[in-house]
Amino acid sequence: MTTKTLTKFVFFSFCILATFSNTTFASHNEDLNGVRFTKKESKEVEKKIIDANKVIFRYPSFNRVMEMNRMIVNGRSPVNEEHFIYNSVVHFLIYVTKGTGVFYVDSAFYQIKEGDVLDVPPKTRFAVSGTSLEYVTIENPAWFPEQFSIVDSTGNVVDSSSN
Repeated sequence: MTTKTLTKFVFFSFCILATFSNTTFASHNEDLNGVRFTKKESKEVEKKIIDANKVIFRYPSFNRVMEMNRMIVNGRSPVNEEHFIYNSVVHFLIYVTKGTGVFYVDSAFYQIKEGDVLDVPPKTRFAVSGTSLEYVTIENPAWFPEQFSIVDSTGNVVDSSSN
């Protein structure tokens, strides 16, 4: 992915955030425009190990209307091939930044590579697999543990913990 492509994606994401939030951003180091700047090593960035194959770096927005996350996948997540992630509220816009893999969405699957975008609405079963796969998600509203569960291929809840 080129720097120009990533810049356009980030700009687009912030335009969406500004359009739908109708609120002002605040920060610990607020500038004249109220913009919040978060460095990847900042304490606000939460590293969350989802399972043996997936790590999430959460970049929450101040107002939690939406958030951006960076995912790193090496294998399948959820690990069990019969299981899927199910979110009852969050709409995910996924942008692949590195590597190749497969997204499993309900009964379909999509071969993905750098530069691809997947739009996953709420109440959709999905899983991902890849090797050295990295992607960014824009999530609206921001993700909270109580919105998510692990389900089987028929939609029966297997695990509703926040992992």
